[in-house]
Amino acid sequence: MIGIICVLGGCVAMGILRAMAIRRRVKEMQEYARVLSVATAELRYRRDILAQVFVRVAKKCRQPYATWLSELSQALMEAQQRQAYSYTEVAADFDQIWRKHADRLYESSGLKQEDMEYIYNLGQTIGYLDVQAQEEGLALLQADLGRHIRELETEAKDRMRLSLVVGSVAGVLLIIILI
Repeated sequence: MIGIICVLGGCVAMGILRAMAIRRRVKEMQEYARVLSVATAELRYRRDILAQVFVRVAKKCRQPYATWLSELSQALMEAQQRQAYSYTEVAADFDQIWRKHADRLYESSGLKQEDMEYIYNLGQTIGYLDVQAQEEGLALLQADLGRHIRELETEAKDRMRLSLVVGSVAGVLLIIILI
C-alpha cells in the first residue's frame, strides 16, 4: 500500500515540477519585460553609456538578470578601456560581448532558445544605432515581447494543467500495472 502511494505521489510530483518549470519561464519573461522597460527609460532620459545604464538597471531587477547585467556592464567597461579605434570594431566588440553574456544568461535561466531571440534582438537594437533609432527599436521590441508573453501565459495555463493531469494519470496507470 505504501509503495502504491509512493508511485502515485512520485508521478504527481513530476507533473508538479513540470508545471513549475513552465511557470518559471513565464515569470522570467515577465521580469525580462520589466528589465527592458527600465533600460528603455534609462536610455531615454539619462542618455548615458550602456555600461552605466546596465549597472543601474541591474540594481532594479531580480536574478538571473541582475547578475547578467552586472557582468555585461563590467565586460563593456573593460572593452571601452581597451579603446577600440573604429566604429566597426566597437560594434563588433559589443555584439560579441552581448552574445557571450546572453548565452550565459540562457544557461542560468529557465528560458528556452525561442525566448533568447528577444535577448539577442535587444543587443542588436541598442548596440550601434543612434538614440532615436534605439528608442524606436526598443518600442517595437517591447510590443513584440508583450505579445510573446501573453501567448506564453495562455499556453502555460494549458500546459501546467496538462502536466498535472498527465502526472496523475501516469501514477494511476502505474498502480494498476503494479496491482
